[in-house]
Amino acid sequence: MVDFPTGKKHVSYSEVKCWKECPYRHKLKHIDKIDLSKPSPYLDFGINVHEGCENYLLSKSIPKERLLENIRSAWKEHGFDDPDWVKVQPGWYKYHSVDEWCNWADNMWSDVPGFLDETFQDWETVSAEEQLYEDVDGKNIFFKGFIDAIIKVPQKNGKYKYWILDWKTAKRYGWDSRKKRDKTIQYQIVLYKHFWAEKNNIPLKDINCGFILLK
Repeated sequence: MVDFPTGKKHVSYSEVKCWKECPYRHKLKHIDKIDLSKPSPYLDFGINVHEGCENYLLSKSIPKERLLENIRSAWKEHGFDDPDWVKVQPGWYKYHSVDEWCNWADNMWSDVPGFLDETFQDWETVSAEEQLYEDVDGKNIFFKGFIDAIIKVPQKNGKYKYWILDWKTAKRYGWDSRKKRDKTIQYQIVLYKHFWAEKNNIPLKDINCGFILLK
């Protein structure tokens, strides 16, 4: 028996975020099952940038040519470079050519290796895009999620400090103060940390978490 009105056996951070921001939108999307999504250059761009970062964690290489071709194909399929498509967008989309988007992706990938090495000395990959499907205490439901990156860093005492990381694409200046203080955004890695610690029986004190802004 499922306790939640969505009829699903699980709940995710994105669903919690949707409900927190607009319960009615949550009802339409997750209970009434009305598809509210629409093609978005930000979505296609983010998916491919994330895949590049995932590949780097797992193999120390990034298949740039394939991923950049994915971006170009998405722009062609959805008409993101078409002036008529751009013209009807409701103000949330500022036009940039697909070549600019590809250049941004390349710049982001180029920054990742140096940033990780400088910030997390002698880091090692634990996993990338790791799935969580864990019991929620006191509820007949699971928490579902995918963690972008988990690394471990050796400590002087011979143990490891684990880091749960989430890639976020961002503008050149990063996040403004409002976004940095937004607890709804912070819920994501807090939930990931909690459930990953339980899944692997690792004390919370041995786990840090954070967002990596890909600018």
